[in-house]
Amino acid sequence: MKTSCLLTILLLSFLVAVAVAEGERSARAAAISCVGSPECPPKCRAQGCKNGKCMNRKCKCYYCG
Repeated sequence: MKTSCLLTILLLSFLVAVAVAEGERSARAAAISCVGSPECPPKCRAQGCKNGKCMNRKCKCYYCG
């Protein structure tokens, strides 16, 4: 019983850490302003992402990692 409880706590801690890291990565990418979608892919690639498009005058970067 104690082992399964410990494993559950470790799993939840890992998931929280991953969620926080993804949120920070998204916040960095969201700071890129744009006017049209053609200007986003190069800016997103410079951030380490594979693609991006302009949404609400901010670049939305995809496949970051």
